[in-house]
Amino acid sequence: MPSYKQKLMAKENQTDKGVSIMETVSEYYDVSLKAIKGKNRSRKNVMARHVAIYLMRQNTRLTCKQIGEILGNRDHSTVLHGVKMVNNYITHPYDDTIKKDVFNLNILI
Repeated sequence: MPSYKQKLMAKENQTDKGVSIMETVSEYYDVSLKAIKGKNRSRKNVMARHVAIYLMRQNTRLTCKQIGEILGNRDHSTVLHGVKMVNNYITHPYDDTIKKDVFNLNILI
């Protein structure tokens, strides 16, 4: 059974991975980290934020609350909404842009 210290280290590694994902998405969409964490609701910023949320949820063991904290103290329901939106874009594409972006970002991560 893992010790408390091992659990804490694993949690820190997952958080670091979440931040790394956010930085990768920021570079990919050419949006600043401040914009992703901020309150701006322009389409470009929201899409980058939602994709970052989706990738963090899929590629880490972070909870919705932890992802929300990484993204500027957002509520867990905001994280769930972001995951739901990207899932909808992938399964019912208006165009294939988001699906391709998620695929490419998964490679970059």
